[in-house]
Amino acid sequence: MKSLGLFFLLALSTFSSIAGTCKNCKVASIGTGPYYGEECIDTNDCAVVKVSGGNLTRASCNGYTAWHYVLDLSTEAGKATYSQLTVAFTTGALVTIHGRDSCKLYKSNGGIEDLLYMYYAPKN
Repeated sequence: MKSLGLFFLLALSTFSSIAGTCKNCKVASIGTGPYYGEECIDTNDCAVVKVSGGNLTRASCNGYTAWHYVLDLSTEAGKATYSQLTVAFTTGALVTIHGRDSCKLYKSNGGIEDLLYMYYAPKN
């Protein structure tokens, strides 16, 4: 019976997907403009983000190795998040970023995970 339960848990973990996260990372690069915007689905105004350091996990849908996250700049939430990301990039602050476990916004080059939220890492 134990082996059946173990098999069931293993099967669930095999078929479940995990959202990308980056804990205590730095924003290494941000890309904007028509080149990226034209590749986005349902908007022509998006930004792509690359992170470095910390503890990074990629979503299975994220096949574009040059970038980790994408966000829609045509929304107020996207603009606010972009503002926070540019401050983090400029200052070198540590951030935690979570993705949506989907790559619906940017599908070219294997896809980039949609950014769900970010926050600055607590200062000790």
